[in-house]
Amino acid sequence: MHQIRETVGRFSSGRDLKFCIYGSSLVKDRFGDVDIGLEGDVEEGDAGKLKELFDNSTLPYFVDVVDFNRVATGFRENVLRGNILWITPSHSN
Repeated sequence: MHQIRETVGRFSSGRDLKFCIYGSSLVKDRFGDVDIGLEGDVEEGDAGKLKELFDNSTLPYFVDVVDFNRVATGFRENVLRGNILWITPSHSN
């Protein structure tokens, strides 16, 4: 979790962004990936840039990043009704 917080902290760098983890990684002991939702002041392409940071990290899981501002309303609402964990970014100085 620490590495996820640091990565989203570097990415957000003072921007008004919110991050959450959702999906199987919250409810299963064994999972194949970590799903991260991104919302707020999201620019086009941000989800891909954040995903690339995770792809180049040492985190031992595949990370999928979804821009909640650009998905179907039903999908977003369904995710937010389920188990989610809001991530507080860690900002290194």
